Amino acid sequence: MRGIFDKKLKEERNINIKEIENNSYNNGYDDGKSDGEYEMQIEIAKKLKKANLSNNEIVEITGISQEVLKDLN
Repeated sequence: MRGIFDKKLKEERNINIKEIENNSYNNGYDDGKSDGEYEMQIEIAKKLKKANLSNNEIVEITGISQEVLKDLN
């Protein structure tokens, strides 16, 4: 039934549901990957901070900003 609906949307309105689903999935994947990389940077920064590295060294290694670093526990 869905195949018929998808086909009708494609033919009558030039809407490709499969393409929309794929793009949405890929965007969500990219967002998740980006969020995961950011969380990794934060965790590394926390460990470096506990190891008594300077703020400048931590920023240089992780790429996070000084403002974000100040907020870390």
